[in-house]
Amino acid sequence: MTFSFVRPADEVAAKGSVLFLLHGRGRNHASLLDRPECRSALLSAKHWTILPDGEDGWYINSPEIETDRYGDYLEEVLAFATDELGLSKDPKRRAISGWSMGGYGAARYAVDHPGRFGTVVGLIGVLDFPRQETLPEGQNYTVPTARFGSDPAVWSKLNPINAVAKLADSRLMLITGSTAFDRTMNYNFAARARQAGADTRVVELTGGHTIEVVTAALPIALQFVDESFGKAAQPSRASIRRKAQLRERRLIFNNDSGGDARVPAAPTMTPEAFLAPRIAPLAGSQVDGIALDTTAGTFGVFGHRTKVAEMFTTREGRYRYNILPDFLKLDTDPLSETIKFARQHKMEVYWVQRMDDTHDASNPILFPDFKRKHPEALFGTPDNPPKRGKWSGVDYAHPAVRDLAYAIVAEVAENYDVDGIELDFWRHPVFFKRSSRGEDLRPEDLALMTDVIRRIRFKLDEVGRARGKHLLLNIKYPDSVGYCRKIGLDIELWLKEGLVDTLVPGGYFQLNPWQTSVELGKKYNVPVWACLAENRVRDPRGNTARKSAAALRARAAAAWAAGVDTIEMFNHFDPHQSYWSELGSPDSLRDLPKTYFVSVQGEGSARSWVPADEYITLPGLTPDEPDTIPSGGAVAYDIYLGDDLRKPSALTPRIRIQISDTMGTTEVEVTWRGDKLQLRPDGPGDFTADLDPMSITLGRHRVEVGNPGDSNVEIGDLMIELIQTAGHLSN
Repeated sequence: MTFSFVRPADEVAAKGSVLFLLHGRGRNHASLLDRPECRSALLSAKHWTILPDGEDGWYINSPEIETDRYGDYLEEVLAFATDELGLSKDPKRRAISGWSMGGYGAARYAVDHPGRFGTVVGLIGVLDFPRQETLPEGQNYTVPTARFGSDPAVWSKLNPINAVAKLADSRLMLITGSTAFDRTMNYNFAARARQAGADTRVVELTGGHTIEVVTAALPIALQFVDESFGKAAQPSRASIRRKAQLRERRLIFNNDSGGDARVPAAPTMTPEAFLAPRIAPLAGSQVDGIALDTTAGTFGVFGHRTKVAEMFTTREGRYRYNILPDFLKLDTDPLSETIKFARQHKMEVYWVQRMDDTHDASNPILFPDFKRKHPEALFGTPDNPPKRGKWSGVDYAHPAVRDLAYAIVAEVAENYDVDGIELDFWRHPVFFKRSSRGEDLRPEDLALMTDVIRRIRFKLDEVGRARGKHLLLNIKYPDSVGYCRKIGLDIELWLKEGLVDTLVPGGYFQLNPWQTSVELGKKYNVPVWACLAENRVRDPRGNTARKSAAALRARAAAAWAAGVDTIEMFNHFDPHQSYWSELGSPDSLRDLPKTYFVSVQGEGSARSWVPADEYITLPGLTPDEPDTIPSGGAVAYDIYLGDDLRKPSALTPRIRIQISDTMGTTEVEVTWRGDKLQLRPDGPGDFTADLDPMSITLGRHRVEVGNPGDSNVEIGDLMIELIQTAGHLSN
């Protein structure tokens, strides 16, 4: 095999370090040396570089052409490097790389010879190959059957992704292009390598599968190789990530930037005036992080500075006091000011990306240019709305949607000193046109969304490395793995691949007890932040009771008891409420009054999007969705508590049931832990009974309600109230 080699300027300092750099298809060993920019980069490298000529052989011993032994030829080059040039055999000083076809060859040779290369680098490498053409449109490459044959079983054996675990002890860098056909292959390979434990980096440059991208990538790759050869012992990326994941966070304030940025009550000309209504009063509370959402009611429009998306600068209608135009004149924006405040008060900041926002379906002021330019990516029109979701929803089956979702996050990560990104899949939870039509999704649909998550994960890793930190990727999602798959989110695969740092269950509705999410987090060693969203019950009395401090304390206590790591508050915007200094710890909650509901949010919203009925394991009783118990019938409810009153406590427990008398009777029997309770009237339709404090323990409890009467009875609400005794009164 013919080859070229480039000596380092300082051979002594190089200590025999060597990079084997394999060329692409249709090129040769001199192709990079013939390009002035590449030649200069190679001559500047601090190590030896050997460039073999692999012709069109893919650097393998062909299963079809017996005489084509390019894998063996490459082995001879490596032997020459050590035996004749005296270069190192130490894997810490050996790297293999390649571009296009050579990227495949480098990965294939490295997995065939595990432990021989401490560093593996691909430049627009044709990875996850050979394979059948099942990747997204424009992301496949036709297998040269003359070289690889036509048997998919043989292809599988030759595809290095299926042996990537052999690279677990190597450092990997994969460089791809934003429009390159190899992009999905590279992210597939990187995700599998990360899952196997390999220290894996992905760099996505602007451009396609071209020699120009190779030229731009080469200096990055050579610097990475030089750094790998001279790498001193440092904390592992895994340990840095773990430290970021496990930092103590009591409360997270999720701010949608509505009332303080887009629709303030009066003109807001200064950053101080922006911070005053919601953020500034939180200083000194239990809030350790702010999740700031700058989405402006639609996909691709924001209240922060951006070049890849649209800025929300309108001052029409209710947005007449929109602060962004004034802030732009001051060279700032709400995200920048929030970060400044957070740093002053030792808080973290996570920027929130709503993965789809369809408020523009009913508010034309919000409708963006992106949707005007891509009507084919929408679920429908005002005159032809979809079966599920809103007509203005965007379809992640379209590349333009996926690319913009990625580009927005990448830009924020690069331009703002955030501590992480939160992807909000609750706004709004229909992501594919197939779902909006009521059709089942295909596996390839889930793969498209996974590709977005992979791109974001590796981008955050690159930005984090440059800043010497780990940027969290938090996923706010419906709390059922099965339901998530139904709407296109392969949550468990994301966890298996190590793409997700934090799970944030909770939104419009809750499908399972918090323990289900906690168990999922423990399975994959990922923290869980319980999101306490607003209740959205329409009944005035039921709504008021559920948004009370007592109800929020109960929700937080139950979540802490289930084992969550943090509480995130969503759509709770009054910073002067006492609960901002109460909800962040079981200790601070212990002696405070609480109201535990059988159901806070009910099940109604679970049917408004993609139906979730088959995934619901919690009761849905609310005044909006009462239960009717026929004569002689009974119903049982599970209720989850976060208090243990077996020890001395300032709290006294009682149960309250609310009954409608429109059905002709108010007779019910309530059983608690096997004992029938003595109910007493407590207002129109309300009945209460005292409970034994010794019966109040952490976790699930069963309440049974029977109807011994002659006619139906309607149950509107059921709750357990923990009331402070005299001398321990609180709000």
